[in-house]
Amino acid sequence: MIISIDPNSGAGTPVVNSNLGDCRGMAFANDGRLFTIEDGGWFVSDNLYTIDLSTGNTTFIGTTGMPGLQGLAPRASRVEHHQNGVQRLAPARGRGYFLRAERRSEKCRYNRTGVPTGLTRPFRTPPAAPEGRASILDMTTVRKQPANWRTAMKIMWAMLATIALTTASTVGQTYDNGGMDPRAGGCNGGWYSAWEPPSGVLGSNTLVEIYHQADDFVVPEGQEWTPTRLMWYLYQTSSPPLEPIPAVFIQLWRGTRSEMLAGAATFVGGDMTTNRRIDQAFTNIYRVMQSSPTNCDRAIKEVEVDMSWVGPLASGQYWIEIGSTGNPEYLGPWANHAVPRDGRENSIFYTVATGTWAVNSSNEVGWDYPFKLHYTGGGGFTIALSGSCPGTKTLEWSNSGRGPMGILFGDEHGRTAVPRGSCQGTLLGIQGRLGLFSVIHVPRGEGRMSITVGPSACGRFVQCIKTDDCAVSNVAGPI
Repeated sequence: MIISIDPNSGAGTPVVNSNLGDCRGMAFANDGRLFTIEDGGWFVSDNLYTIDLSTGNTTFIGTTGMPGLQGLAPRASRVEHHQNGVQRLAPARGRGYFLRAERRSEKCRYNRTGVPTGLTRPFRTPPAAPEGRASILDMTTVRKQPANWRTAMKIMWAMLATIALTTASTVGQTYDNGGMDPRAGGCNGGWYSAWEPPSGVLGSNTLVEIYHQADDFVVPEGQEWTPTRLMWYLYQTSSPPLEPIPAVFIQLWRGTRSEMLAGAATFVGGDMTTNRRIDQAFTNIYRVMQSSPTNCDRAIKEVEVDMSWVGPLASGQYWIEIGSTGNPEYLGPWANHAVPRDGRENSIFYTVATGTWAVNSSNEVGWDYPFKLHYTGGGGFTIALSGSCPGTKTLEWSNSGRGPMGILFGDEHGRTAVPRGSCQGTLLGIQGRLGLFSVIHVPRGEGRMSITVGPSACGRFVQCIKTDDCAVSNVAGPI
């Protein structure tokens, strides 16, 4: 449905129905024609149409050659689209506007409507494609917005601000499987992490001779991770905050959860006899019931575990199986649960007596574990973030290869499959509200982008995907 909105009162009046499924922006040309962009899907080029306001019929003009376009603003008497698709269109007055990244710093400012101002260059004949980023040339476009579009627009404008192509290096990375949602007002003025009903479980038994717990992580396609350390969170009921967890044992598996439950996953390495513990520290967080936030019985300890024995891991889904021993004077050790739940929990446990795996569940809800896996990239497509938030952040990438690269953001680490388009099914390492910052063209495998970030973007995570071969970077962040 196309609606006419009175700019004085805000009242909307239905005009006509359209047969387009997902329109992303509209603009009138000086000759009266109404143009619109129809969304093509994730990393699929969007299409340009005209709409007949008397009948609702649409006319296909051509493909824009770019995904993620969100709005139109008439600025010229023709569209000169530099990519394959729309070559000439005459919606307005005769100028094209070209945004690009060069080896020198070049800034492009955006006003509140999403229309670029500042370093835009009018021309009548489009130049050859630069090695930086080529954008639509006279219908100013706004990138696709996620659900929280105000925040996304601020981040997107910042991501397009300053691009300087330089050299980056592979750095150590951290996979974060979730947090504990610490709240102030806990034991002795510390923090507490409260259990979430309807689950009736505060923690899961990891006493090595009885139960083992397991949770998963995913090495994205086109990458190779070499684990170095694991941070796992354990407590013993009523034990002092500095009481040591003396031993932690690890086994690593590769496969799906169904394969793990069936005993059909591939064994990677490790055993339940070698103590991998390196060190531990008190987190100053206590695991509590919601009704007793100041309870001091369950002091959560961050236990550092050696993972240097694992070696490089190719892309795929992996499971960390963990067992431990504690001071026999206290109950446990227990593995603390990740808080809050997001509906994607998939941890499992192993019963030593029966030799079987089962799904972790209480009152029909599961849980995950808030572990952190430190690793180095093994020559794959890697990115890194540095700088302050809010403030200026630098996004660096290496081993990406040439070609188009999509810059994505999400609320947290997790698992999301690209739902459609040329990269359909590719597994991402972020989840929650996903958004597309931009698609840029990288002329070589290393680069750097400076970003000015507002406070609303802080705490989110960034991942990049090559839209030509679907190679996926590691996850960097939080922003």
